[in-house]
Amino acid sequence: MQAKWYLRAAEGGNVRAMYNISLCYSYGEGLAQDPVRAKRWLQLAADCGHKKALYECGIKLCAVCHSLSLSKGNYKYELFASKKN
Repeated sequence: MQAKWYLRAAEGGNVRAMYNISLCYSYGEGLAQDPVRAKRWLQLAADCGHKKALYECGIKLCAVCHSLSLSKGNYKYELFASKKN
C-alpha cells in the first residue's frame, strides 16, 4: 500500500519518495521486483541531491570500476611479466 503512495509522490517530484520507490523496486516491497526501474529511480533521486541515493550510486560505481580495474590489472600484470623475461 505504501508503495502506491511513494510512486505517486515520486512521479510528482518528491525526492525522498524517489529514493523510497527505488528501494521498493529493488526489494520487491509492494511492487514487483524490477532492477531497471529501481536503478532509474535511484539515479533520479541522486540527480536531485538525495544523500543516500548519491552514496548508493557511488558505491555501485566503485564496485563496477573495481571489477573493471581488476580484470584490466590482471591483463597489465601478465603483459608486464611477459615483457620482463
